[in-house]
Amino acid sequence: MGDIQEFLRQAKLLHLLPSFTDQRVTRDALLFLDKDQLSMLTPYLGNQVLLWNAIVKEKSSSQPSAPPRSHDQSSVPSTSSQPTCSQPTPGSSGSGQSSRKRSGQPMKPPSTAASAKISKLSYLQFLENLDVSTVFLKDQAGKVILEVYQRAGHGGSSESEEGGDDEPFLLSRSQRRHVVHVLIQNILGNTENFDQKLLSVVAEKIVRVFPNECQATYYISPKAEGPQQVAPKGMLYFRLKNEKGKVRALGGRGSNHSASTRTRTPKSNGLCAILETDFNRIYPDLKDQAFLGWDNFIRTTVLVAKKDVKDPLGRELLREISSCGPENNRGKFCLVLALMASVRANHTSGAEKLTISTVRDSYLLHATTGKEIKAQIRARRVTFTSGSDGGGRPLIVVVGPKLSKVEAIYVSVAHLLYEVSCAITALDVCFKSFHAVHMEHPPECGHIWLLIQRALYNLTTEWDKEADLKHSWIKAYNC
Repeated sequence: MGDIQEFLRQAKLLHLLPSFTDQRVTRDALLFLDKDQLSMLTPYLGNQVLLWNAIVKEKSSSQPSAPPRSHDQSSVPSTSSQPTCSQPTPGSSGSGQSSRKRSGQPMKPPSTAASAKISKLSYLQFLENLDVSTVFLKDQAGKVILEVYQRAGHGGSSESEEGGDDEPFLLSRSQRRHVVHVLIQNILGNTENFDQKLLSVVAEKIVRVFPNECQATYYISPKAEGPQQVAPKGMLYFRLKNEKGKVRALGGRGSNHSASTRTRTPKSNGLCAILETDFNRIYPDLKDQAFLGWDNFIRTTVLVAKKDVKDPLGRELLREISSCGPENNRGKFCLVLALMASVRANHTSGAEKLTISTVRDSYLLHATTGKEIKAQIRARRVTFTSGSDGGGRPLIVVVGPKLSKVEAIYVSVAHLLYEVSCAITALDVCFKSFHAVHMEHPPECGHIWLLIQRALYNLTTEWDKEADLKHSWIKAYNC
């Protein structure tokens, strides 16, 4: 068995040695194997292809060259009147198919279906060896997320703001987004044309590392929620789809993209992406600051608002925020954005005192249906036309029957409208847009953007209006 072991080692199929031993297959017997007999040694198509190619090479190297034919061979009398023929070897057939296989001719390339199966097998092997914890430890933010979760003891409790009952420690929306981003980038960097159906394996691995997480948050296979669910769902699927879309955009649109695809509301990979890129070049250390500091920012904002906010709408927003569970972080984040309007500015003598609703309308637009968006944005631009930009400053647009029940979130920059995934992204894009084009904040909400700049991004510039910082909210953030 030493020879067959060496053969399998060279073919990188040493794990098949027990099958060869059970079937009493020696290295000499390889010369007489047919392709159809490989299934007796391994049921996997990928291994069969690799094994057959190795056998073909073995046959080519072991077949002796034909001896030269002597010129006087025809003069040798034949002992039989029948034409001479080679004696058939075991396993050969009259069709000559086996003799062609033994002649050392290369195997035909596998069909498209076979290639797809081979690719899927390689992807499965990659996922089996994928260590999610190791991937996170190689990423700075991922390492922090993993360490915080492990310190919580997996099943630990998070302290509620009201001192209520203990709840399981769950990842925040921003942390989940980063977890998904890191894993998808790792998968795309190590595979090609990754099959989205295998994302269920990735979701299982995430839950093993973060036991309190729900697998359905990351991937839901088609038809899992009923026959009406045609496409998959989940954060992993949407991230993979978006990343593949970016690759297609770099290579240009194909002919299969219809005109209707190009006329939909664009995602935030156009002008917004350019503005973000410009900001990141100016402040490279603040690229992901909004997502890393958002949880602490929300916690502080809510705690201060409970002591400081007195207006009826602000108190109602606080009640809705308290009633939002961890599964509705999207709505909770939008409520916090609306609550920011209750931040008191430092009014100088003679300055116009604005209502809270006016301040809120200067940076946040809430539309109950999608049909109202464009008309309401135009009306809002007419209302807030101060400054040299003609009212084209960045604006966060939220669509839904209530702020706690959000259906879509957009960013409006000048006359352009871009859809984003969550309120944090909308806030991040708007903030970076102001700084990327060196645009002045609206006077109605300049103090709010300055608070976000100092408290969330920890950024100070020479253009800051220090007079806006003299209120109790700034002291609470220690900025």
